[in-house]
Amino acid sequence: MRPIPVINNLNNKIPQHFTYSNYNVPSSETRKLIGKTIIQGCQCENENECDSNCACEKSSIIGFDPEARVVSNPINYDYYTDFYVECGVHCGCRGDCKRKILPNNKALKKLEVHWMNGKKFGVVAAQPIAAGMPIAEYTGEVFVAKVEDDIFPPSHYQQDLLIDNDYNKLIIDARRFGNIARLINHSCFNNVLQICVYPSIPDLKRSRPLPKVALVAFRDILPGQELCFDYRAMYFLDRSMPCLCYEPNCHVPPYDHAEKAKSVEDVKKEVIENKQKMLKLFSEAGDVQPVMIEID
Repeated sequence: MRPIPVINNLNNKIPQHFTYSNYNVPSSETRKLIGKTIIQGCQCENENECDSNCACEKSSIIGFDPEARVVSNPINYDYYTDFYVECGVHCGCRGDCKRKILPNNKALKKLEVHWMNGKKFGVVAAQPIAAGMPIAEYTGEVFVAKVEDDIFPPSHYQQDLLIDNDYNKLIIDARRFGNIARLINHSCFNNVLQICVYPSIPDLKRSRPLPKVALVAFRDILPGQELCFDYRAMYFLDRSMPCLCYEPNCHVPPYDHAEKAKSVEDVKKEVIENKQKMLKLFSEAGDVQPVMIEID
């Protein structure tokens, strides 16, 4: 695991305690559901055959270029219906191909945790991240909604995972277990999107395998810029609280929004400048490798 810097030059606060985990932790009820899953994969004889004819590739709705490490047009996909299927050890290629949005060793982009005035801690890019590039996986405890709601009451650390054919809603809760993604804040003008990634070919008529949530750059992100995804308006309405993103398209604006909000022109200018700078910085936008620590 690569160490993650936490930077706070304004006060002595530190992030809330949690157990760091790069993998999801399914509850007992979740294990019962995924235990019914039939594992299906490609029959490619080696990793070099996982091309457009690969069964996992053909089953994927989301397009991904494994060489450039870019998801094509992520804004076009619906998180609840569209998905990508990765190859795994159950496949003919044994998962040795490059068709992985989320590599097994998990380290993707170099990120830092910063204290953000008005928003507590947030996640900031420490390298250029081009639009469409995977950033991190959102991990946590996976539970079945309605069945286990008393154990996992609503919080901003929760991500919807899927609704299976029996209408069982699975949710990831990163309150107790999770990774750096749990600290990503909200913005109505988000630069990060969630996409659904399956570890094997899902049977859409039966119980599906437990998917993962990949966080992908929606726009070009430069070093020092905060990562944000959209919590949706209901998050704020349910809590009777305003959104403090101060973007021109804010869903639930505070009383001083008109005074403090960015202008549409400023936002457009920033997007254009980011794109121009990314052309020069693209060579620095590759995935970082995890640091291997030897234990005596």
